[in-house]
Amino acid sequence: AVRILRQVAEALAYAHEHGIVHRDVKPDNILLTPYHAVVTDFGVAKALDVATVSGGSLTTAGVALGTPAYMAPEQGAGDPATDHRADVYAFGVLAYEMLAGHLPFAARSAQAMLAAHAVEQPQHILKRRAAVPAALGELVMRCLEKRPADRPQSVRELIETLDAVAGSGSTSLPLRAHPANRRRALIGLAAVVGVLTFAAALWLLRPAPAAAREPRLAVLPFDN
Repeated sequence: AVRILRQVAEALAYAHEHGIVHRDVKPDNILLTPYHAVVTDFGVAKALDVATVSGGSLTTAGVALGTPAYMAPEQGAGDPATDHRADVYAFGVLAYEMLAGHLPFAARSAQAMLAAHAVEQPQHILKRRAAVPAALGELVMRCLEKRPADRPQSVRELIETLDAVAGSGSTSLPLRAHPANRRRALIGLAAVVGVLTFAAALWLLRPAPAAAREPRLAVLPFDN
């Protein structure tokens, strides 16, 4: 869990250092590979940054874009001054859910969830799961502070604490694939080599081409 959280924080730090605030950090927008977590879908960030509606920016007061379960209070209120610390809050919600198995505020309507983020104090994560290291639990709860000034002021602070929790003073954690993933990768590589070898053999043994034919284009459904 700490390794994945650190990799997510690393991606957000890179985005913030390049002037981009994600504003929709949630599990759906994090892809896991054998080597590194990947933060995806910066559509909301782009919309808030460059799109306009009726000649005015989408960041006008009262316009809230994002996912209610993970939105910081200021983001839910449509505060045009929402900055990178909204991502810190969403990171806290993500970490809370990952470690405790539950969102801080769940089973509510979207409006009730936004209100809870604004006024309710979530149950301390150590009461939900006592096995969480104290330093990690405190970091998560700091991220969930209502006022942006009370949260960690940069994602780099999160990375430093996560490194300390992991018992490593290095700037990064090892990104090794799980042994099972390595075995699957080797099996997959062997299968690819076998298919390519078979295809090459068929190509070499193919009959001489007949008269030239017109090129054809097949368009298939782009199913995700």
